[in-house]
Amino acid sequence: MKSHFIREKYDYARYGNKLSKLTVQGFYKRRDRQFFERMSRKYNDQEIQDFFIANFATDEDPSTVYMPNIIKNGDKT
Repeated sequence: MKSHFIREKYDYARYGNKLSKLTVQGFYKRRDRQFFERMSRKYNDQEIQDFFIANFATDEDPSTVYMPNIIKNGDKT
């Protein structure tokens, strides 16, 4: 989803999440996986998508939006 805001040629609405090559093993290696696991238990898919869109859209430079910063600063929206 972040690619939609930082890459001119990528359209999330058109391609969906086909750019991601995340594997289950790769997910479990992430340090921030607990953030995603908590979100998945607390919110439905549409709410999570809206949350990330809001954070990427409201940031002056979406390329600098990283999960640790969102976790540290809390919900921006």
